Amino acid sequence: MSVNLSNYPTPFSAKEIRVSNVTRIQRENTSTAYIAVVERGLIGSIVYDAENQRGIITKYDKEGKETESFQSIKESRVSEIANKIEEGDIYGGALVWNIRKEDSDVTYDSDTRELYINGVITLPDSAHRHLAIASRYGEVINGAYPLNQWPILIYHLGYDEEKELFSELNNRGERANPNRRAYMDTDKEKYYNDIAHRLIERDCLKGYVETAKSGFSGAGPKFMTFRTISEGLREGLLLKVDVDDDKRREATNHMEEYITFIRDRCWELNYSGEEGRKEAAEKSLLARDIGVQILIQLGAFLFSYPDWETRLEFLGKEYELSSPKWKGNLFSRENPIWLNKVIFPDPSGNKLIVLNRTETRDFLFRKLLEFSGIKGKEGDK
Repeated sequence: MSVNLSNYPTPFSAKEIRVSNVTRIQRENTSTAYIAVVERGLIGSIVYDAENQRGIITKYDKEGKETESFQSIKESRVSEIANKIEEGDIYGGALVWNIRKEDSDVTYDSDTRELYINGVITLPDSAHRHLAIASRYGEVINGAYPLNQWPILIYHLGYDEEKELFSELNNRGERANPNRRAYMDTDKEKYYNDIAHRLIERDCLKGYVETAKSGFSGAGPKFMTFRTISEGLREGLLLKVDVDDDKRREATNHMEEYITFIRDRCWELNYSGEEGRKEAAEKSLLARDIGVQILIQLGAFLFSYPDWETRLEFLGKEYELSSPKWKGNLFSRENPIWLNKVIFPDPSGNKLIVLNRTETRDFLFRKLLEFSGIKGKEGDK
């Protein structure tokens, strides 16, 4: 969202503000903070001090003249939060204010639990949430909107301390790994994620899917990650189920049957113990993320093929290659068809490694379509 700074109050113009229902948090040798639920209409001016927050983006015309300056705000994120407010969904944590020590005075009345502010409020965090609230209720950010629906954490910090708080809240947090982020994403518009959530509760996968970290190891039974399933479904379904719940249920049922089918035929998906895992990883592509993802993608792709079981008769059977002459498990790391396509010599040349890249996944998927009697990724129907 292009937020023009001229629309906001001049920074640090003092204004008296009274906040009710305030709880003071004060510990020895630390700055004072307050938790409040603010009534509608009690807010004075909220200042976006860009230099202490996300910075200012400046645009120029072809002649090099400045045409626009605005706060670094993501319009898509503001819209996303505003939509969730509209739908009554959760949208994030508490709003965060700072009453800057250099520019403001604060008095707290413990009897009435009121906080008197003579100064301005800056935002060391939650700028997108403030803008979403303002957007949702159609009022300017420094006006009155129903803040009583959200808890507010109020700090009383100096300029440099405010910068430190912004950095702590926005830069230093430990981000969840990609697999966990995918698992925690409950956006129903992402049909592939929704189906993945349904699928991992079915008997074919319950207890076999890692949802907390990006990999798996040791002697446990887990042999795939949630993100691997989600990505495979996304690539394979190609909007075949869009937002229709009945279709999603049908796709989940199909995938349950499919996974049961391939686990009956692929030993690599049924190993047990640490030694079994090690053996599978050393011998087969299917014990790697790339193999599992492509199998999920293949199953999703075959959703529209009633004869999918017949097409997969090659699974579990010995594969024979005439040139060069070779016989063995189709997914064996020794199978020549994967060499320099999916499996490559490592830089030292002492061993072969599996590469999980767009081009290697594409090659593996196309080969499995070929074995399934399907011509190309668009199918032959």
